[in-house]
Amino acid sequence: MTSLQDFNLKHLQSLHKHLFQDIYYWAGDIRTVDISKGDTRFCTCSRIEAEANKQFSRIVLLERFDSKHELIAEITDIFCELNIIHPFREGNGRTQRFFFEELFFYFELSVNWPDISKDEWVNANIQGYLGDLRLLNKILSDATS
Repeated sequence: MTSLQDFNLKHLQSLHKHLFQDIYYWAGDIRTVDISKGDTRFCTCSRIEAEANKQFSRIVLLERFDSKHELIAEITDIFCELNIIHPFREGNGRTQRFFFEELFFYFELSVNWPDISKDEWVNANIQGYLGDLRLLNKILSDATS
């Protein structure tokens, strides 16, 4: 990545395509159906591009943060919002983690995802969906320390 502007929907789609092209014929394509998981309803498909672009426009502003704490807090919020948007039918989490690893590397932060259970990861994302980013922020902070 040469610029924060390269962290956009097109790049996320290219990562998804690369990761899942051997599994899904639609790899890299924005979903055209509404989906949910449990009680969590994701962004309606007709709004995915507009909502995703709002979040990607926030990424170019990340250079204004002086402290790692502020940077990770803002990235956590963007991460959570993109998860709620859930642009693909499957493979959103893996694609997002890869995308955000690249973003952390851009800021010269090494990434070592903490050893947590799937339930802990899902719970942190559900809490974020409900407006409480503390658990997700702790995971991202621990991953980049």
